[in-house]
Amino acid sequence: ARIFMGDTGSLALGYTFASLPLLARFHSRPQAVFWMVMSLWLFLADATWTLVARVIRGEPWHLPHRDHAYQRLVRAGASHASVAAAIVTGSAVLTAAAVACGPRIGGPAGWGLLASACGLFAVEAAVARRRGAAVNAR
Repeated sequence: ARIFMGDTGSLALGYTFASLPLLARFHSRPQAVFWMVMSLWLFLADATWTLVARVIRGEPWHLPHRDHAYQRLVRAGASHASVAAAIVTGSAVLTAAAVACGPRIGGPAGWGLLASACGLFAVEAAVARRRGAAVNAR
């Protein structure tokens, strides 16, 4: 890698993204928060899933690890570029769908998008698990 952000860079970038919706006008803030959550969904879901899984397994959640779906995909043989491209594509699709929902985030469109986002993450996790199992079986 030519650039490595590390924890400090990642935290600063995450804080920036998390606070951006708060700059929106009050009446449009819920849409801005929804848009940001959908844009970052794959990262948020992966971080939450990994943290919960580590706690359930009794592992220290605060220690370094390589349990995230994107890390498992790379370990299983996918290139960094292909994993990054898949995540960017998924995030772009979710972002476009969130923008298309507009002010209807509390209705069926918003809930449908959230369900689709959960499904997209489930596919990502299943592919990572399947590829990891195939590598471990060799």
